[in-house]
Amino acid sequence: MSMKSKLIDISGIGLCSSMGGYQDACAAYRAGLNRFSGHEFMKLMFAGEEEPAPLTVAGVSTLYGYESIGRTIKLFQQAYKDLLNNRKKPLPEKFSILIALPEPEEREIELDVPWYANRTEKLKSYMDTLLPTLFKQLSPTFSEMPFQIVFGDRLAFPRILQKAQDALESEDTEHCLLFIADSLLGKEDLDFQLEHNMIKTADNPVGYIPGEGAAMLLVSTATERSNVSMSVHVLMDKTTFDYDDEAAERESWMGKKLFALYEQCLPKEMEAYPEFIIDLNGQEHRAQEYGMLQVMLKSRYPDIPLPTEQVPALGFGELGAMAGPIGLAIILASIERKYAKQRHFIISLSEDSGRRALIKISV
Repeated sequence: MSMKSKLIDISGIGLCSSMGGYQDACAAYRAGLNRFSGHEFMKLMFAGEEEPAPLTVAGVSTLYGYESIGRTIKLFQQAYKDLLNNRKKPLPEKFSILIALPEPEEREIELDVPWYANRTEKLKSYMDTLLPTLFKQLSPTFSEMPFQIVFGDRLAFPRILQKAQDALESEDTEHCLLFIADSLLGKEDLDFQLEHNMIKTADNPVGYIPGEGAAMLLVSTATERSNVSMSVHVLMDKTTFDYDDEAAERESWMGKKLFALYEQCLPKEMEAYPEFIIDLNGQEHRAQEYGMLQVMLKSRYPDIPLPTEQVPALGFGELGAMAGPIGLAIILASIERKYAKQRHFIISLSEDSGRRALIKISV
């Protein structure tokens, strides 16, 4: 387990999501809007036709390269455009680039390597295909910047956020540009999710609604002129279990691992909880974990009302590695637009592998 704390400045944010860029998407989320809605005219059905209809699952159009690596590049292009529009000024001349992406095999992305290639060879092939085109499309200067890339699921974002904190604290750089993207809408990936009962359908109510998105965050050394300066604590439990051990998998969702991080994050005595941003997405095991967490928190703080929470997946769908950045975007919007009821927030992230993370933010 690890923890870092540093006052930093979020000096720019760009978002690409199903509900638009940063400002539009966060406003729509706050208003309770989302991309899922009932038909405008067919509010009622004829008698005998109330039964749920089968769900048709189809990948997003694959025309003009909008698939696989091309999809990731398009998402980043939109997020970068939104970043520049929101900043209304150029990026700094020098910065470090930190990238968080899901494992390509986890998203059924085909790579130009033999089937027996090891993980290192596969990731190198992926980076050699993705990065030159990505940097060329965004800005020619990006290829001159130092960069690191982290592959993973929900913990990929807190990992690069922590790396950014370390770099700013060591004064190696004054700015870090964070890239995060994920998509669960590729045709092969959708087929895989449907086959393994991961998607919410008429006969699988405990699945999720898949989505996609990208974010770009400019994280800088805090200054007196900062618009949004915040103290960030990153806590992670990177322990995993053997996928063949069903008992260990069930145990990992009983709330103890997540509660152990909350114990480190919260003081022994307090009057109210921070606002929780949680990664519930409709799956039964995540709901079970959050329910068990509330029981454990109630035992530790019996006199405090249960916490209020935000559930980004209600508006944006399941976003995988983008769960953390979407949570942070919601927090930033509430602070900038002055409707935040709290000055302390916790983003909670749980992976199927057993890993857990919390990002505590104070402003």
